Amino acid sequence: MHTLLGRRGVVVYRTLHRYATTELGFGQRRATVPVADCEPGSELQVDFGRLGLLTDIEMAAGGWCMG
Repeated sequence: MHTLLGRRGVVVYRTLHRYATTELGFGQRRATVPVADCEPGSELQVDFGRLGLLTDIEMAAGGWCMG
């Protein structure tokens, strides 16, 4: 890293990418977090995301429907 800094920030992209993948774990998939089993009704999980684009004809406007 100090060698790269000695170049005043000028490095080939491949060198930076190699450093980021080996030293910082860039591009690796994150591990799934296990959820402990519990009694029914004692835990709630909610996922949010875009459901689609809605258009209001009367107002001539549109927007995303989130759920």
